[in-house]
Amino acid sequence: MEDSVVDQSEMHCLMLLLGDSAPVHNMEDVLVWGLNSEGFAVKDAFQCIYEASYGDVFMEDDKLQFILDVWKTKVPGKIKIFDWRSILNSLPSRAELFRRGIFHDVASVSCSVCCLHCETIFHLFYGCSGSNLVWGAVLGWLAGEVVVVAPAVIDSELEGAAMACGLLARFIRLSFVLFFWLLVTWCIWRFRNDVVFNNKVSDVEVIMNTVKSLGWDWFSILANRSVNLKKNVWFSKPKDYVGK
Repeated sequence: MEDSVVDQSEMHCLMLLLGDSAPVHNMEDVLVWGLNSEGFAVKDAFQCIYEASYGDVFMEDDKLQFILDVWKTKVPGKIKIFDWRSILNSLPSRAELFRRGIFHDVASVSCSVCCLHCETIFHLFYGCSGSNLVWGAVLGWLAGEVVVVAPAVIDSELEGAAMACGLLARFIRLSFVLFFWLLVTWCIWRFRNDVVFNNKVSDVEVIMNTVKSLGWDWFSILANRSVNLKKNVWFSKPKDYVGK
């Protein structure tokens, strides 16, 4: 019975797609890409999928440019994919899992770190009191001085990313801004997963150790012996390498 219902639904969708189409005689069959008269393009296919998933408006120019800049950043590929997904709001945050129907209880969407607000990606990275302590610690480490970051009211992941990048740009060279944005958001997400799956307790010092260690691994590969790197300097005074 269930298969029959599915078959009927698929047949209905097929008939809607065909619409008023009619066969043409005395002509060879050809492949036609309906989204672009010039032929198939991956960009068109991505736009079609994106619109079906995220709404009628295709990706804004500033969001697209930000993603392109992320792809150019010299960090491991999985990190680029991770933050590409975060910009598209497709990471499995509790709010997103609720939207997909995986969580059914409204109470289950509270932030894994602060437990006070709905866990959207932009809250987790920029509005959560726990993540703001991390951003403050990272900025203080980069600047060599105490920096306090207040929780912000953010409406989108791109808005949050722009805010964080603006804060980073106050203390480091522009060429390293996306490097550190990718690094910090990845570390926050990893720690969030430790809280969810391993019952860890929020600890800024632990996250900072991860930021410094992972950042050293990436940076030493990025530098490729072009500068005389010293690990103790990176951990204590990174502005000697990335500061303005």
